[in-house]
Amino acid sequence: MNKRNSIYSLILISALSLFFTNCQKEANNTENKSIVIQNTTVSGITQIRATVKARIVENGGSPITEQGACFDTVPNPTVTSQIMVADSLTTDSFSVRIGDLKPNKLYYVRAYARNSSGVGYGEELTFTTHGFQIGDAFEGGIIFYLDPTGLSGLIAAPQGLDYASTWGCSGVSIPGTMVEIGKGKANTSAITQGCNKTGIAAQWSEQLVYNSFYDWYLPSKDELNEMFKHRDVVVMNNAERWSSSEVDANTAWALSFDAAGIPVPVMRPKTSSLGVRPIRSFSY
Repeated sequence: MNKRNSIYSLILISALSLFFTNCQKEANNTENKSIVIQNTTVSGITQIRATVKARIVENGGSPITEQGACFDTVPNPTVTSQIMVADSLTTDSFSVRIGDLKPNKLYYVRAYARNSSGVGYGEELTFTTHGFQIGDAFEGGIIFYLDPTGLSGLIAAPQGLDYASTWGCSGVSIPGTMVEIGKGKANTSAITQGCNKTGIAAQWSEQLVYNSFYDWYLPSKDELNEMFKHRDVVVMNNAERWSSSEVDANTAWALSFDAAGIPVPVMRPKTSSLGVRPIRSFSY
């Protein structure tokens, strides 16, 4: 009987603890209108980020324990929506940079501050994130291709890397490489797995770390063609570049320009030393 009573007591204590914890959370999320926040602004808007600034005028009679911004794609966001908490507490103005937003989307945002009595909110503002455009500087390079949704695409590494090399493994066929857009990453992986040579175009692209991004690869023939089409925004000269698309055991596809400046695919021996311009993909 004593053992059973002990079990019942533990269950009761756990239930009461959970009850009081939930009550405390609800109290902390209760709106505290005595906290006054003014001068909310939104700036630095990009496709996926924005900066929210605000000023705490009144703390509601208790020290502020948390401050930041809450945001959503529907009106009247609260701390139960998405939030970004400021790194440090201030008694006046503060700012937070919110991220992981969706491109070309309308957002509602309010600055907030919390004390022991609840949460106070500033005025609600709206802003619209930017859409992606060919030529945008984004995530380590320059956007040169967008799919029909406008939310996924390809990024060229910036100019100035100035690397040239062979395609590698002449006489060795790399099965499975393809020419279409979206195949460059798989092509590059197939080359580096099937050709154990250092310094070749695919290996150098795959091992590149630039602007804190490390998922670069050698573009497929069609991806390289898109880059050449937009050479003005990615800043490319007329020199030939390697693609990751093989023709046969001894040759692979490269691209050059004709006299009219039109990109022309050319088959080159794998032993040729040509320019290398890595790319990476993104999707939102």
